[in-house]
Amino acid sequence: MSAGAAPNRHFFIAGAFLAAWVLLALASVHALMASRQVAGQGAPPFDWLLLASELLRLSPWVAAAPLLFWLARRFPISEQGTARAIVVHALAAVVLIPLVTLCGILLARTIEIPNGFSSLKPDRILWATIMMSLYGLPIYISVAATGQANAYFERYRIRERLLAQAQLRALQAQINPHFLFNTLNAIAALGHRDPSRAEIALSRLSELIRTALADRGQTVPLKDEIAFVRGYIDLYEVLLPEKIRATFDVDDEAWNAAVPPMLLQPLIENAIVHGIAKRAQGGGIGLTARKDGGRLTIALVNDAADKPTTPGNAVGLANVRERLRALYGNAQACELTATVERATVTLSLPFTRVGAARE
Repeated sequence: MSAGAAPNRHFFIAGAFLAAWVLLALASVHALMASRQVAGQGAPPFDWLLLASELLRLSPWVAAAPLLFWLARRFPISEQGTARAIVVHALAAVVLIPLVTLCGILLARTIEIPNGFSSLKPDRILWATIMMSLYGLPIYISVAATGQANAYFERYRIRERLLAQAQLRALQAQINPHFLFNTLNAIAALGHRDPSRAEIALSRLSELIRTALADRGQTVPLKDEIAFVRGYIDLYEVLLPEKIRATFDVDDEAWNAAVPPMLLQPLIENAIVHGIAKRAQGGGIGLTARKDGGRLTIALVNDAADKPTTPGNAVGLANVRERLRALYGNAQACELTATVERATVTLSLPFTRVGAARE
């Protein structure tokens, strides 16, 4: 859930309670006017004073709703504590229902209505409170049940977020060793032929490792991710001199788009290892990034190998897909298209800036 989703949900709940408050008052007024008609008083015009009185009488329930929501969060009815929660809510009902009902009656008495609460004698207020509390019980149960449902939703959302974070950390842990071992193998092969270049490659690899192992959160600016893969390409230019031709074409708005860290490195690695490295004359890698409305589209194109090769285990591409799915659900796409000449990976995900809510 994005940063703006929770306030929007809270506004929705508040609006729903206000609407329910007005509808309940209207229903009560309709019932009272119908009883007048049945009593032979004719069909009176709509009584706006009666509506105002009912709104005042029911308004303490609106004020009590945050307390009931807090009780629902503090004492949720769940498998672990059902009995305790029921006892707490029952005790709260015994205290709150008469108190809220009394406050409503006192507020309704402020409006002068014939045969209304304003004509209720002080010594009859206690009796009226007891009788009206019976009608307050369904209201209490409805508000408390809504609070329980909202509390359950919040717990479910927190669990889902924690599970997603754990999954992302596990996927991130897969990338770093894969990236490290593949690069070290390439450097080891170079070391037998050209120790000096292997030493330069090791130096560049150490810089990349420091960045890769840093805790950078769930998302980073696209410009930081591109800076990392440029360093990765520089490393492979030492391993494969004069074979890699890389180009980057990024919209101004896309530079600050939020993307998962190490999103592009597995794709660049696949492009080099399974494409460029297996071309006698080398080849090109082109990366484009565009903001298209509320989405970010990234396309990575590379020249294919001279001859068809046995496909790898696709750990990098599968990892990218799983991480995008964990972060964005069905609001993302990762597609691979390949021909005898080139391979293209296209990513599409919601456009957000780092630290901002999703647009």
